[in-house]
Order: sequence, then structure tokens, then C-alpha cells
Amino acid sequence: MVHADRIRLSEPGGRVEREQAFHDALAGEGFEDRRLIGRMGGLFYDTDRLWGPVWSEVGDLTGLHVLEYACGDGSFAVHVAERGANVHGIDISPNLVALARDRAAASAAHERLRFSVMDAHATEFRAGSFDLVLGNGSLHHLDLDRALDEVARVLRPGGRAYFVEPLRDHPALRLFRRLTPRARSEDERPLGLEDLERAHRRFGRVRHIERYVFAVAAAPIALLSPALAAGAFRALSAADRGLLRRFPQVRRYAWITLLELERGEQVAPGLLTGP
Repeated sequence: MVHADRIRLSEPGGRVEREQAFHDALAGEGFEDRRLIGRMGGLFYDTDRLWGPVWSEVGDLTGLHVLEYACGDGSFAVHVAERGANVHGIDISPNLVALARDRAAASAAHERLRFSVMDAHATEFRAGSFDLVLGNGSLHHLDLDRALDEVARVLRPGGRAYFVEPLRDHPALRLFRRLTPRARSEDERPLGLEDLERAHRRFGRVRHIERYVFAVAAAPIALLSPALAAGAFRALSAADRGLLRRFPQVRRYAWITLLELERGEQVAPGLLTGP
């Protein structure tokens, strides 16, 4: 596939080029391990379930300028644009950006969508360009400090960023990652809770909420029966909420965190007050 996009890499010959090659291949034929993960993880990565609390907090998205970090095939960017936002999605992979542009062309919100091949460590946007920065599983592919610096730079004062990211310490998931190495790029590193604290020096507010400890057990059931998995997921998720409320130290063993960052000194009441 030939692309006209020209990209300035912040790290030629390093992790950025490796991520680009990995995701270009993924956009082409995909990998069997990734299809397996998709079948097992659909319950957990449901857009409405993960992002509904964010939409409730942010309110009306109409007219907001939103940057999506690592937009992939554009499906989430389209979802956000259909809520009224003007969305610019960036990804290191030209192949994925091509898929995103095709998806956008078929959307009723196509006039509010734009996609570019860009290095998330060093974007080409002016400082303070965006009201919101959003990302689904993007930060753990990046040099975290450089990425957080860039997020803070492109947000307007008072702007917010939200990222859904995997955590590294759940025992079952650590084993699963070891058994499926081809499903991930060489430089991908799930985050620890201490990594999230590194954002405090850049943002006026840093909050995060964790999900899914016992609920992870529903994932393999989805390979046999999606309906049975959905029932198990609901019951185990309820147990997780009680566990995390009572024993917050268990948060580090959750699967997913939702990270909220706010730029500036004026801090509004926050979304992430607890499980």
C-alpha cells in the first residue's frame, strides 16, 4: 500500500519505527493472537461501558475540538464525532490511518473528522489546540513522559485528557501476555499505578479509577458462549466494585484503568471519585 503522508519521526530507527511497522502489519492481515484477544475482550472494551462516565462528566461535545491519540481504524473517532465534536485522529501507522479515512467517509459526521499520520511524542499541532485529548490503549505504547508532555502542551488551559489503559500486575493477564507474545509490539509496556503518578507534575489534576479483577475470568468463557460470558461478567464486575471499594490497595491488580488529566490551576469537581 502506498501513502502520500510524510511523517517526522521523533526517534528514527527506534521504538516509533518499530510501532509503525507492527501496526501497519496489523492493519493489513492482522494476527491470530489479536483476533483471539478481540473475542475474549469485547465485554471489557465496550465503548459505551468504558466511556459513558466520561460523556456524563464532559457533557455536550458539540463544537469541542478533540484529539484522539493512536486512533487506529477510526471507529472511536467516528463515535466521538457523531456526538458533535470536531475530531482529529492521529496514528503512527499509515495503513491504519487509511482505514480510518475510509471509515470516516462513510459516516454522517465525515465533515467533523480528520486523520493524520503523526508521531504522538511530537505532534505538529499548536500549543493549546484541543479541548479534549482521548486515547484507547495508547499511552502504554509510548514513552510515557514524552507523551504526557505533549498531551499537556496541546491541551488548552482547563482542557482535559482521558485514557483507558491496561495495567501490568494482574497475575492471569501477565501469564496471558507471556503466552501470546506476537499479539504485542516489542515496546509495549502495560502501566503500573506508580506510572500514573508521574503525570502530577504536568497537570492540575490527576485521577484514575480501576476496573476488573475477578471479572477477567469471564474472558475465556466468551470463546465458548458469549451469552454465558456476559452473565458471568455482570456478576463478577459487581463483586469487583465491592472489592475495590473495601480494599483500594487491590487496585494495582485490576486489568484496566481510566486516567483523567486536567491542565491548569482551576480544578472542577472530578469524574473519578472511586469505583
